[in-house]
Order: sequence, then structure tokens, then C-alpha cells
Amino acid sequence: MASRPERQSVASPSETSAAPAVPISCWIGLGGDTLAAALAADGPQSLESSCGWRLAAIGGERRATASAWAARTGASEAASIRDVAHGPTAVHLILGREMPADADLDALLGSESLVVGTAPLPANTVDAYRIGDRRARLRTVPLLRWSDAYRVAQPLVEEFLSEGPASGATVRLRSTADETGLCSVDSMLLDACDIVLDLLPGIDSVWAVGRSPASATDARVLAAIARSREGAVISIDLADGGGWERSVELIGPGGRLRIADDAILRWNRAGQLTEQIELNGPTDAVGACVESLRTLARLRGGREDLGRQVARLAFADAARLSLRTGNAESPSSVEEIAARP
Repeated sequence: MASRPERQSVASPSETSAAPAVPISCWIGLGGDTLAAALAADGPQSLESSCGWRLAAIGGERRATASAWAARTGASEAASIRDVAHGPTAVHLILGREMPADADLDALLGSESLVVGTAPLPANTVDAYRIGDRRARLRTVPLLRWSDAYRVAQPLVEEFLSEGPASGATVRLRSTADETGLCSVDSMLLDACDIVLDLLPGIDSVWAVGRSPASATDARVLAAIARSREGAVISIDLADGGGWERSVELIGPGGRLRIADDAILRWNRAGQLTEQIELNGPTDAVGACVESLRTLARLRGGREDLGRQVARLAFADAARLSLRTGNAESPSSVEEIAARP
């Protein structure tokens, strides 16, 4: 069995300090305080240490949080999200569990800046078509696709799929419901649909069931079964309770491959463990957001295919529609309806 040493952080201090810090603006919405505190503090999770970003303007629903960060960094204070939008910065960072209202989002997209939110941006397929090509500058964090684990796993993924297309995939995501709301079940659904479409061809149909919390201590649960256009079976298992977990597992002619924040494992067709890579991935939503932001900074925003972006939104919308109808739904039908004028 092959074993590799623990991976080091993607962005080392030398990599972040090699180039001038990129100016960004930030708006702290409801539920964004915990992440804002991590990004504002000294240490490896701070904006400059992890991303090479310099805060130029800051505002928020709670003025005290924004004022404290502004006083510490010398950033200017923004009275509204429109003021944040008008700042000459490369990135507009929107922290919180709710996406901006349409007018505010339009203002944020008025320049060429990247708009990064911790709530799904766009929220659904209809919004994607309303925004048009400007959505190429929208990003949502965290995404498993932008995790260190997924980056490290890429050679294994390519090798696995070179032996034949996957027959099935299982995505399991867990968070803990709290006041931040950074990784709600709706956010995790978008993340799951994103990673599935990165590994498998388009989705033909999806059937979903869910359970809403019966009390304040209960978890929201969503499960979905989907079929790809090539016949692969996909299982999605989401819950906002029980602690942090992110994993995706493929099964096919190449055996079995599991990618998670703490380890990457590969089994051959006979069931023998042939590869094991131990990782030090995030253990909560804040750490996962910082990790995705670091990836975006390293990739200078990354590249998003507009067609793939709509496909993942239509996949998620079809699952939500299935929750209401009780029937299997087609993402292509959802997309077709959303695209109508």
C-alpha cells in the first residue's frame, strides 16, 4: 500500500508575500461575523496570510464589527452594500447566510470585480438567466471542488477515470446548524451538485426526499438519488447536524476512490487498499470558507464555465422541485423553463 506524507498548505507565506496584496472590499451580513473575525485576526486564516488580499473597504449589518476591523486595518468604512460595490477593488467579499437583494447584486456586478459570497451566487437557475453573462464573475464558497483535498486528489481522479467511466458516486456532506448558517443544506446541495458534475457527465433525472427540523436541536436532512446521462447512479446525503464532514466516493472499473477533508483512499477492483494520503483539512464551515478563498486567490478567481454553472443550478433546482412534487425531476426541463423570457 502506498502512503504519502501529510500535505502542506497550498499557499505558503513566501507565495503570498511574493506579490503585492490585492485590494478587496467586504460586507458582513447576517451570520457572517464568525468568518469575518477569523479573516480579520492575526494568524494563518487572516486575509493577507491565507489569500494575499488587503482589506480596502468594510461595512456590515453590525457596525461595531465592521468598525473594529476598519480601525485595525486602516480600511475605509462603507455605510451600505452599494458603497462596497463602488469601491475600486478586485474582489467584493459578501459574508453571511443570505445573498444580496437583486438591486444590490446588480450594483456589485457593475464593475469588473469578482463577487464572492458565502451564500449561493446565483441562488437558482432563474437568477442565473436574469444576471446573464455577468454571472461569470460570481463565486460561492465553500466548495469541495476548491478544497485542498480535491486538488491533491486530481492525479488519482484522472487515473481512476482513465480505466473507465464511474458507475456510481456518493456525496456526503455534514455541517452543524448554528447562528452562522454558512453551510446550510441549500448551500451543501449546490456544493454536492457541483462536485458531481465535475466528475460525471450531465444528469438525466433526480429524485429527492427531505426532513425539516422538528425542534431547535433537530437537523435538516436531504437525500437524493440521481442518474447521469451515461447511466451512473449518484447518491447525495446532506444534513446540518452531527459535526463537519465532506466526502465524495467513486466506484467503477478503476475500483473505488474516496476523497475527504481528512484523507484520500483508493481501492483496486479486488478491494485492496492501494493508496492512502492523510490530510489536515478543515473541520468546520469557517475553515472550509478560508480554504476555498485561498484557492480562489491562488487561481486569481478561477475559471467558471457558464454552461456548467447553469447545469449545477438546474440540478439543485430539480432536486428541490422533487422535494415538493415527490417525483423524479429533470434538470434539463428546469433549465428550459428558467431560460424562457
